[in-house]
Amino acid sequence: MISKNNLLILSVIFLLMLVPYLHTPVLSDDYYYYFHASLHEQIGHYLVWSGRLITNIFSSYMLKYVNHDIYQSLTAAALVASVYLIAAIPSALFVGKPKPSAISIIIIFLSFWISNPALGETFFWFVGASNYLWPIFYISLFFVILARQRKSHTLLSYSGAILVGFLAGCSNENTCIVATILTILYSICFSRFKLSAPYLIGIILGSAVLLFSPGSAIRSSYFKEWHSLTLIEKLDQHLFERLPAALDSLWPIFLIIIFIALSFGVLKIESRASLICALAFFIGGILCDLAFVASPYMPERAGIGALFMFLITLSFLIHSANFSNEKIFKSSIYGIIIVFAMTYFLPSYGLISYSNLRASKQDAIRMAMITQQIDEGKKEIVIPDFYLNRLLKKSDGFPTFKNSYMFNYFKVDKITEEPINFDYSIIDSLPKRDVNAKLNENITLKSIYFYTDKLSGKNKLIYRISGDINAYLMHNTAIFSHVTLKNNDNKNMDTIVKAIKVGSDWYTYSEAGKLDLSEISKINIGMYTTEPVKILSSNYLEFK
Repeated sequence: MISKNNLLILSVIFLLMLVPYLHTPVLSDDYYYYFHASLHEQIGHYLVWSGRLITNIFSSYMLKYVNHDIYQSLTAAALVASVYLIAAIPSALFVGKPKPSAISIIIIFLSFWISNPALGETFFWFVGASNYLWPIFYISLFFVILARQRKSHTLLSYSGAILVGFLAGCSNENTCIVATILTILYSICFSRFKLSAPYLIGIILGSAVLLFSPGSAIRSSYFKEWHSLTLIEKLDQHLFERLPAALDSLWPIFLIIIFIALSFGVLKIESRASLICALAFFIGGILCDLAFVASPYMPERAGIGALFMFLITLSFLIHSANFSNEKIFKSSIYGIIIVFAMTYFLPSYGLISYSNLRASKQDAIRMAMITQQIDEGKKEIVIPDFYLNRLLKKSDGFPTFKNSYMFNYFKVDKITEEPINFDYSIIDSLPKRDVNAKLNENITLKSIYFYTDKLSGKNKLIYRISGDINAYLMHNTAIFSHVTLKNNDNKNMDTIVKAIKVGSDWYTYSEAGKLDLSEISKINIGMYTTEPVKILSSNYLEFK
């Protein structure tokens, strides 16, 4: 049973996670896997592209048959469960019961967040989470069940052990290899060959299904440049370019591990077994990244496997510290770690949550535009791209890759996502001035919005226009916007920025830098040709 304190902590984490999870829209490869929710498609995918059988089946059927909020809530629950299980591995091993301390859960969660090399892609994007977060859940569950196994197997438990082992093995390439090695070492060091046998059978079978899939070989063959390298060249590139970059992104977890190790070294902790386990998983983390020497591709999100092993290292170190009677010293160390982690976590969480909330609003606008254009009989759809708000790290955002299966989903020939440089989901809440001034034939300036990016302090004047002004902007015509401030200073904010259609109107803008928009007293705005220079329209607007 989970203690009341732990249940409260886990519930708070889950509720916090629901905000970014529920507001992450359907993205990128989500559209692809939506169409693979059948045995035929899964077999074909396994044979020609990917060996991640469990992951692919799970993501496809969830996307096809389960409501967005439900599968995202389940993924948030998988994150919380993973944190609990990682924290519980030491107690499961040495006590036989998964009873982690509350402080371990908190530190593991915070470390998981602040050290994640690709938060958006591994936590919140559903297909990404299916490939990286859910496998961590499977393997964590595997480790806990394996560690607490004390009784001889019945036929049912034997079968269950093989199944959980298969889930752990058929999950993620580099992680399954290391998990298999650690399982073998566990069997040897703890003399539990008989108890471990079905788990070992399961994880080896799962790993074999994953690693030796025809699809993985075919997928790898596309990276011809990598395969043209000699072994020495591959080693050189991986060890001196890819590996350092991958480990650099994990500096927070390294800092925490080193700090705990050095601090509690003063306590002369006697729990050698726990410390040896910590070292084994630390080496396992290094091996997770080293394993990519055999891979032609190592994206940032792939580093989460190593992070997972380092989190278990951290869990064993915290467990070791529990043998010390220096309560005041321990509390101080934990306090420093939590303050450090919270200093990063709070702004990161706030920015990601806000960004995902805005993306969800943008997605609603995009979906409405798609529906409208389809109703009008159009087969080539144009919508604004997502505008991702500022994050602490670029890798915290969700993927921007466009998958052509989006066309299939909406049954159209093409969907063009136009880049846009402002958050169009907040347009209606911005200060504005209604104008309704004619700029040119069939072109009317409806409103001017005062847009402020609070994080950067940079401002824009956004122009809401009826009529496709791009027909003019692309042919030696520009919008002139001459701004007079209350102190009589003048600013030239002419623009030829391509207008993007949002809803039923077109939007373009002028950069205003760090100009205080409240200081504007007058704007003279209109259109002119650049070759030859000729004024086409002019409108004087006064602001109180």
